[in-house]
Amino acid sequence: MAEAKRARAVGPLALPVNNIVGEMLGFAGRTDEAIEQHRKTLELDPNYAMAMENLADAYASKGLEKEAVEHY
Repeated sequence: MAEAKRARAVGPLALPVNNIVGEMLGFAGRTDEAIEQHRKTLELDPNYAMAMENLADAYASKGLEKEAVEHY
């Protein structure tokens, strides 16, 4: 997580880096933060498929089925 955050500090607009930060937050059980990060990534590029899928996964893990389906 620390490395991903450092990478984001160096390249704040890098979509893959921002997406990985969201994934790491999700893996750590910090689902609300993961959702927030994936939303921020999608603000950079609303068509970035990996962030869209990971956002859907985060919603699903919270039991937010409607939101998950919308993003899948």
